[in-house]
Amino acid sequence: MIGNAYAAQLWEELIKRGAKPCGLGARDTLRLEAAMPLYGHELSEEIDPFQAGLAWAVKMDKGDFLGRAALEKTPGRQIAADTSRPGVGGQAPGP
Repeated sequence: MIGNAYAAQLWEELIKRGAKPCGLGARDTLRLEAAMPLYGHELSEEIDPFQAGLAWAVKMDKGDFLGRAALEKTPGRQIAADTSRPGVGGQAPGP
């Protein structure tokens, strides 16, 4: 990471060396390929980590954390994924 004072200089140097700016479309394509959830899409105030299929990332046996009490009230929190909700990523049909 670099300090804010160097951000513009770094940007100009990257462009000069051939880097191409990309937007949110590129970010979304890459995150979908890597199966990385995005808050507001696969996670939100209404979609908890268990429903999003991210139970592997929640360590209920590791002590207290912000949101633990709410997650403890989640029905079926032992289930690794809510199969009624599409997850992140996918597999294209093919041979």
